[in-house]
Amino acid sequence: MPIQRLAEAVISMIAAGEVVERPASALKELLENSIDGGASNITADLSPDTHTRMLVKDDGQGIMADDLILAVQPHATSKLSTATDLESIKTLGFRGEALASIAALSNLVIKSRHQNMEQGSKLKLSGSWSKEKVRQCVMNYGTEILVQDLFVHAPARRKFLRKPATEWAQCESVFRSIAIGNPDISFTLMRNGKQRLSFPKQNHKQRTFDILGKKFAETAQPVSASLGPLRLHGFVNVAGPASPERQYLYLNGRNINDRILRQAVRKAFTDVAREASIPYALFIEVPGQAIDVNAHPAKMEVRFREPHAIFSFVYGALTKIANQPLGINPDIPITANFTPNPGADSQWTSPSTAPRNHQESFIGGSNANVASAIAALSRYNSSASDKPLPGVLDTPQASEDTKTPVSLGRAIGVLHGIYLLSENESGMVVIDIHAAHERILYEEFKDQTNTKKIQVQKLIHKIELGLSPQALDAVVNYRAKLADEGFYVRNTEGVESLEAIPAYLSSHLADPAKLAIEAIEELATIGEAFSPTQLRNQLLSTAACHAAVRGANTHFKLSDLDKLLRRMEKTLNSGKCNHGRFTWRVLRLQALDQSFERHQ
Repeated sequence: MPIQRLAEAVISMIAAGEVVERPASALKELLENSIDGGASNITADLSPDTHTRMLVKDDGQGIMADDLILAVQPHATSKLSTATDLESIKTLGFRGEALASIAALSNLVIKSRHQNMEQGSKLKLSGSWSKEKVRQCVMNYGTEILVQDLFVHAPARRKFLRKPATEWAQCESVFRSIAIGNPDISFTLMRNGKQRLSFPKQNHKQRTFDILGKKFAETAQPVSASLGPLRLHGFVNVAGPASPERQYLYLNGRNINDRILRQAVRKAFTDVAREASIPYALFIEVPGQAIDVNAHPAKMEVRFREPHAIFSFVYGALTKIANQPLGINPDIPITANFTPNPGADSQWTSPSTAPRNHQESFIGGSNANVASAIAALSRYNSSASDKPLPGVLDTPQASEDTKTPVSLGRAIGVLHGIYLLSENESGMVVIDIHAAHERILYEEFKDQTNTKKIQVQKLIHKIELGLSPQALDAVVNYRAKLADEGFYVRNTEGVESLEAIPAYLSSHLADPAKLAIEAIEELATIGEAFSPTQLRNQLLSTAACHAAVRGANTHFKLSDLDKLLRRMEKTLNSGKCNHGRFTWRVLRLQALDQSFERHQ
């Protein structure tokens, strides 16, 4: 076939397919247009199958009659004028693709009344925008967009839609994610005219808790941090149930799915979360000129000028939230400023309870590089948005009824050689002995290796490593860092082989090659901003797990168990084991009284 220029209709369909993948994509674009239009109230009404009918109404500034036809043409926008504007985007949309793409795929009716107009204007389209005329209509100020029969002009795309319930769930997810990011706007979601979700204008805390639910709110921890021009705030819930669908991440007010930022969050809670899917709503603000949001048609991915600096900032801030004595327990919530019992047994002195210098540890010794990057970011404007991020001034403090245990109590026995039983002012505390001991050893190992050079154990036989191309590059770039952590990897005739491992793992590690490969792949993914510390922690966690006491040991002395309790009170993160399981739970005295019908 000879080379030929595509017809405009084909070009439009290709572009539309990039922007509108499914009904939820169209809903996202329409909601973002309403937000950019200055709306205070937004309502979306969808048919149960989501593609037959979708209506989005707002009370924003509206569109002038003369601009209505232009608004639905490709790459027509009021949000950009010159190429330099792309360097600091201040709106959610900016490409002028949304309405044109939706119009190319559906039968669309758009009505709008600008604040300076005495009446509204109406435009009906059916896969085309060149032959229709704008007509007058009666309406309130704002904009209404009705999308009917989405994908009617692309029937092949409709065949790939999932079941109606799945598509509805996707639309609802988009609606929630946009609502969390804009608490100063009221949102209502309807299903064939019946209300399904409604959020009034709220502060950031109220909106987040309304959407993430009561269970999240009960043990959620506030996050607030700043470093140079970088800001972070929001909520996380380490104690809550894992839920990847309840993870919300925003950059300058834009909901994104960025690999670097999500890795920073996941790695920060690796030591204390059983799953990589703890629920959270986090808002990050960086200078607009330090990011490129024009990297993905749906605007879900971005590029950073200084990715390691931003990764380190987010990771370091969240690590400080994660590292607390006794951790966050769903039975007895504790405050972040909890301090251990000052009368703890001196014979079991553990590492200092003060958080370690995360600014040093999480960047693998490259403080100067990150500091330089932060300084470079400071040259740009402090924010990509004229509108301040919601909730910065209403970050919640610990409530008055928050209970802060001063002690895990005194040991009273052991159950089946597995669980330590103790009593304190709240009731009976049940401790998983292995899990608690594992965490204590892990934290001690970390403190010990922070101040000592790693000793190595040479392998009797070297082990060839099967590495991906990216991992091979990481070995070349970080061979010296691997050696600092006790892994000696040497290239012989083009083959990378493991020749030595950290000595403290020699008696605990069944498959050193597997762990080495995982560490190298980690380096390939994230780079030096994080991996050296994470690599060491992975190794120490493995050693601690193997060294901790295990079940069915019935020869404990109560005095030793009391020492274990005091040790837990002093140890960072002792509320969970290295794998994220709870180490202690509480059966409240009130619950026991209720079970036995006392005081009734």
